[in-house]
Amino acid sequence: MNKKWKFVVLGLEVIALIGLTVALIAFLRSEKKASQPVQVEIKDVDEMLVEEASTVEALTEIVDDLTAVQTVQAAELQTGTIGAGTIAVEMAEVSAEPQAVELPYLVDATPFVYCDVNAGLNLREGPSTESKKLTTLHRGAAAAVIGEENGWYHVIYNGIEGYLDKNYVSNAIQSEYRFVVNRTEQMFRIYNNRTGEVLYEIPCITGRHETQYETPTGIFCVYYMQKNAHLRKYNVDVYYWVAINGGIGIHDARWRTEDEFTPDRYGYDGSHGCINITVANMPTIYNLIQKGNIVEIVE
Repeated sequence: MNKKWKFVVLGLEVIALIGLTVALIAFLRSEKKASQPVQVEIKDVDEMLVEEASTVEALTEIVDDLTAVQTVQAAELQTGTIGAGTIAVEMAEVSAEPQAVELPYLVDATPFVYCDVNAGLNLREGPSTESKKLTTLHRGAAAAVIGEENGWYHVIYNGIEGYLDKNYVSNAIQSEYRFVVNRTEQMFRIYNNRTGEVLYEIPCITGRHETQYETPTGIFCVYYMQKNAHLRKYNVDVYYWVAINGGIGIHDARWRTEDEFTPDRYGYDGSHGCINITVANMPTIYNLIQKGNIVEIVE
C-alpha cells in the first residue's frame, strides 16, 4: 500500500476514535443527570424520617404531659379540690376499671323473708319456740335475713333482732321495680330499681292520720293478689286487691272521686288502713307488682 492510502486509513481511524469519545462523554453526562432525581428522592426520604422522628418525640411528650395531668387530677380528686361537676369525667379518664352501680333498693343487697301464714308469726329472742317472744309479724311483714341457725332465720325486723321459724316464711322476690308509699306526701311512687328513676307518681290515700287506722310504716311483701275482690269486713267490691300486711292492702276506691286524692285528705278522711288508689291508676300498679315483691311504706 502506498503512502497516500496509509494516510487515508489513519485519518478514518482518528475520526472514528473522536466519535466514540464524544459518544462516551454524552452517555456519561446523561447517566449523571438521570441519577440526580434518585439522589433527591433519597434526600426527601431522609427528611421524612427526620420529621417522623420529631413527630413521635412530640407525641411522646404529649402523652407524658397527659399522664402528668391525670396524676395531678387523681391527687386533686382524693383531696376534693376538683369541683363536683368535674369529678365523674375525670374519674372516667383516670381509672379504666368498671364502676359499681349503687342500687337504691335495700333488698338488692340484703335477702328478705316475709311472714306467710294468716295467723301471724312470732319473732323470738333465740332459735327455739321456747325462747322469749319479742313481737308478732302479720302476714306480709318482711324482715332482713342476717344468718341461719337450726332451721331458723336470724333476722332484723323493724330494728329488732331476733329469729323466725323458716317453716312459716317465704322469700321476697326481686323486682325490676321499687314500690314506695309516702304517707306524708300521700304518693305511691314506682321506681326503676336499677337506675332509681321515678316511673310513676300516683296519688293515694292512706289510713286516717293519728288514729288507730293509720297505715303502719315498714317493709312488707305482697302475699296475695286478686281481681274483682269483695272486702267482707267493709262489704265493698274492688277491681284490684293487693294484700301486703295482714288485712291491709292496696286497692282501687271506686267510691272516691279523683279530686279527693289530695295530700291532706288522710288527715280527716283517710282509709281504715289500706292504701286507696284511683280506679284509673290501680291497673298500672297491679300489672307491675307481683306476689313476693316488697312494698316500702315510709313517713
